Amino acid sequence: MDPYKVLGIRPGASSQEITKAYNEMISRYRSDRFADTVLQEAARQKLREIEQAYSILLGGDVNEISGQEKELPEERADVREENPYQQIRRLVQLGSLDQAEAALRRLETKTAQWHYLTGIILWKRGWYSEGRSHIQRAVDMAPWNREYSETLARIMKAYYPFPNLAGLSEGSVQCNCRTFLRCYDFLFKCICRDNSIDG
Repeated sequence: MDPYKVLGIRPGASSQEITKAYNEMISRYRSDRFADTVLQEAARQKLREIEQAYSILLGGDVNEISGQEKELPEERADVREENPYQQIRRLVQLGSLDQAEAALRRLETKTAQWHYLTGIILWKRGWYSEGRSHIQRAVDMAPWNREYSETLARIMKAYYPFPNLAGLSEGSVQCNCRTFLRCYDFLFKCICRDNSIDG
């Protein structure tokens, strides 16, 4: 896939040009604009390609660019320097969560990477449910991104250590525990009553 072609821009476009093209393409292919389910699915596929192209051009895997090897071409050097997500990642690694969050708030477009980094910040602050939701959103937007899906898998394992609870919300887990305790209490009373009758 050539991300420049997907976004309809020239190679070496600035990050502002990339973001502008991305926003235009996203609004053009929003699936809720199409009544026909076949067209909706085609729009969803196109949105995935647009998101992937944007992710590649602004800090994603350079090797995914069509016909390019490991070296970053000179025409893309300016894009890499201007990538705000790399700066935000550095801030998160340094533990400067307030600064990282402020930098994320300044970004207009909420991409998969935006949701991923927001989720990481929330998780590090102990807001596990909100953090997991943002990382899940990142995976939904960019299902091909291994980093996002592996992080989500680790979080699910830590947040829901028991496999049978992975699909349940916190509320339903609490509800199931209360139901179990009521049943246990009822059975305990029945057993005690039966024993007193026998005795």
